[in-house]
Amino acid sequence: MRKRLAELREQAQRYAERRLPALTRYRRVEDLPIRLHRRRIYVLPTRFGLYAAVLLAVMLLGALNFNNNAALLLTFALAGVMVLSPLRAVQSLEGAVLDRVEVETVQAGQTANVRLHWQSDSPRRRIALELRGEQAANRFNLSDSAQADLALQTERRGWLQLPWFTISSDAPFGLFRAWSVLRPRQSALVWPRAEAGSVPVPEHGTEVDRRARVAEGEDWEGLRDYRPGDPPRRVAWKA
Repeated sequence: MRKRLAELREQAQRYAERRLPALTRYRRVEDLPIRLHRRRIYVLPTRFGLYAAVLLAVMLLGALNFNNNAALLLTFALAGVMVLSPLRAVQSLEGAVLDRVEVETVQAGQTANVRLHWQSDSPRRRIALELRGEQAANRFNLSDSAQADLALQTERRGWLQLPWFTISSDAPFGLFRAWSVLRPRQSALVWPRAEAGSVPVPEHGTEVDRRARVAEGEDWEGLRDYRPGDPPRRVAWKA
């Protein structure tokens, strides 16, 4: 039964990739560099954009009711700006290239800093780009190149695959939001969590250390309590 369900799921995924590639293929792990193009950029009106559309509809009804040419001219001018807004929002992302990803090495339980290096294939200045992950967000501008940082919370040690994140823009008027989903093939090394408390620094060259150094076959002198990190050969097993 499980095998049959897995086959059906894989068939549905292949069908979705053929019909709507932007819904499935671009949520998978991808190799760098990742270039944003129109087939992988989504766009929808923002809450402010919906309010503006309702306001334009009310203005249009009022202008037609009172046969006010000036109000009609203003309404159609604002509508033209609104129609061009999604195109400008898509152009803010189109052509941006994720060139390199650097991940800070941390211990389990700490927050790692993920630095993403962006390039632009055109001299057009891209403003108000927002990089958003599962736990944090960051805004930046992109002209030729730019860097953007994200915070990644770690829980377990070992190799950690970077989660998916989105880059979006609501420029120039905040009426529409264009975004794209990215998941680069990049892993972060998370070290084991350190023990609570500070580990004492070994005393090298002191009188206590000299008394502890004895020839092979002799008993240990100058015993002290065990400290985390002491080698097994220096443990006084007889005592």
